[in-house]
Amino acid sequence: MRTLLRNVPTGLYVQAAEAWTGNPDEAFDFQTMGQAISFVEKAGLRKMELAFVSPHLCRFTEVPLELLRWGPSISKRCKQPI
Repeated sequence: MRTLLRNVPTGLYVQAAEAWTGNPDEAFDFQTMGQAISFVEKAGLRKMELAFVSPHLCRFTEVPLELLRWGPSISKRCKQPI
């Protein structure tokens, strides 16, 4: 399974540090959610979602990062009741 990052408003996927593509086949595979989220935080990106692609099952699942609680940096920003 590939782990991609997609900008929600533009529909483009991260291809490299400052490159974007509309083709998920050309997008960078972050391999893990942790690596993808770390990239988003370091780059200061907003309105991003994780896209999980399984070529064997022809499945594509997208998850907005706002729905995830990941580590202390994102949890602090969520400010949701525990």
